[in-house]
Amino acid sequence: MKAGRRLPVLREWLAVMGTWCVGAFVFFHQVLSSGFERLTGDPGDARLITLLHEHWLEVLRGNQSWRSPNFFHPLTNTLGLSDTFVLDEVLYAPLRLIGLDRYLATQWMLILMSLIGFVGCYRVCSHLIGVQRGAAIACAYVFTFANNLAIQAGHLQLFSVYWVPLIILVGARMFNASTRRSQSSWAALTGLLLGLLVYSTFYIGWFTLLAATMFTLRMTVHLRTRLPERPVRTLAIRCWRPIAAGAAGVTVVMVPFAFTYLPTLDRTGGRSFNEVAALSPTIAELFNVGDKNVVWGPLLTWLSGDAARLRNVETSTAITPLLFAAIVVCAALIARRCKGDTSVRTAAARSLLTVALIFIVLPVRISNFSLWRAVWMFVPGARALRAIDRIQIVTGLLAVLAIATSAVVLGSGERGPTHRTPRLLLVAGLLLAFEQWNVGHHAQVHHRAEVALIRDAPKPPTTCHSFVILPTEPTSDVVRNIDAMIIAQTWRLPTANGYSGGTPAFWDLAPSAENYVDRVRRWSRYHSLTDVCAYDPAAHSWATGTFT
Repeated sequence: MKAGRRLPVLREWLAVMGTWCVGAFVFFHQVLSSGFERLTGDPGDARLITLLHEHWLEVLRGNQSWRSPNFFHPLTNTLGLSDTFVLDEVLYAPLRLIGLDRYLATQWMLILMSLIGFVGCYRVCSHLIGVQRGAAIACAYVFTFANNLAIQAGHLQLFSVYWVPLIILVGARMFNASTRRSQSSWAALTGLLLGLLVYSTFYIGWFTLLAATMFTLRMTVHLRTRLPERPVRTLAIRCWRPIAAGAAGVTVVMVPFAFTYLPTLDRTGGRSFNEVAALSPTIAELFNVGDKNVVWGPLLTWLSGDAARLRNVETSTAITPLLFAAIVVCAALIARRCKGDTSVRTAAARSLLTVALIFIVLPVRISNFSLWRAVWMFVPGARALRAIDRIQIVTGLLAVLAIATSAVVLGSGERGPTHRTPRLLLVAGLLLAFEQWNVGHHAQVHHRAEVALIRDAPKPPTTCHSFVILPTEPTSDVVRNIDAMIIAQTWRLPTANGYSGGTPAFWDLAPSAENYVDRVRRWSRYHSLTDVCAYDPAAHSWATGTFT
């Protein structure tokens, strides 16, 4: 590259990386300011997710069955009760190999994933869509450091949305490939990544597939007048190879997906609509962005009082009001100024805006009515979802892509950009970015305590074939069960305790239950377990013969 071209590229990436550093510092400030003593997430799901990331390393070492982690012992095929996080191993495994413990590896994985998401979104906006640099950086910031992602920080699986821009970029390479062979290769890789996303984190993967399907259908409607220009035979000859390659890529991953999840779905039957409706936002919560949002939190608290649903992470994941307003304004301007425009870029803007608006209203419940009921009834996989407002995590990406595409379309029309347009876009981007600032306490995992739990657990007696954990006060059942799972994984000794996205039938080993010991004995007898030991986390000691 010539020296004259290096300088603009250097400036571009200094701006991109500098903005990401600022965003990462704000988003992960509790982690960074504590010197990585406080880590992203809560003592429940975040610790479970760390354990599941570690599970695959144990599988590679030959210490565990890939579908049967050593909790809920002696039940098998229990991995299907949760996400698998296979795709994350691309980052997690190397971080573990260089010496980071499981908790620091998970935290650094999240930080690196945010970098991938930020750069990926920037590249999509600047290179694929064609928006100017400042606006592209603002779009990347709004997506990567979104308010609703901060609220959902306890559910680390939702951070997998950071992989989606990368998948979009890979898919774009398929369309720009110069040969059929390379086109098929990129299509296969796109299908493989999509399949891995679904297999790794079902919510984000499923919502992404739903968005892609709706976008494709809407594009087809917009471009229907252009389709007859090419004979069907020509289209079929050109498209069948990449379609087949993409399908093959997805199928490679869907085989283990089926082995993992179909037995679980067969046993549970999926979620009932009443379960889903209980966690659906009402029409009054269309703009519920939580009480810790810097811009809107005080106003929402004043309007609703000390409402519990403002602090409910499953009903406070709406996209921020200014971002919603930007979508509506773009939709109105596109509808008004682009009548009769059948260009691909305009069709893309309309399609993205349509899907984003549908995603915003889809989970909303008005009394007993919800558009989601149709999705729940007719769309494959929908019955596996419980917290459907998590769809707004993907809506955030749709929103910034829709706004970026609309800006390019509107700027290239008869009323093209003026000298004030870049400044207006910059101000709008700064407002949307500031609107994402959330000051909630999202780093609740204490690193030293987690390391001490593993360090202080002595080696179990050789006579122990499995174990359960003894209750201690004051600790929740979720935390204590996960403690048992961590110790089980550390010493490779199965435990009857467990915690996941669901619980197996007839499993009721809550350590705080008054008849906990009787329940353990009943479980042991029913499953013919022998030499079941007990671990006391307060005394850091093992007891044998307690439950046999």
